[in-house]
Amino acid sequence: MDVSLRVLSQAPRLLSSTRQFKVEHKSLKITPSVKTVLLLGQTVFFTCKGFDDMGVFWQAGFDVDDLRGEVLQLWEQVEPLYRQLHLYVGRKLREKYGDLVPDDPEEPIPAHLFGK
Repeated sequence: MDVSLRVLSQAPRLLSSTRQFKVEHKSLKITPSVKTVLLLGQTVFFTCKGFDDMGVFWQAGFDVDDLRGEVLQLWEQVEPLYRQLHLYVGRKLREKYGDLVPDDPEEPIPAHLFGK
């Protein structure tokens, strides 16, 4: 059976349990046609449920009137700690790896320096 037909035949189960589908089909090759079928299926699913897209669907699960505002308010509270941690980690990594870590605190720290 063609891979895209196999995926399409399992679309109802896929849409009801995406995580389980991913676990069972880790080796499934996602070709452009399969990706199109999956995206179309998602669009149809969310539209039938009365949502514009997946983001609106996910946000509906929260009992908050202004989720975006709440998230921005939380970020404002956490951001100073985040920046301090970034500076501390950058300084410690610079001590160990030298010039591999940028001096500018606004630049991202290369992920490979963190290890596994």
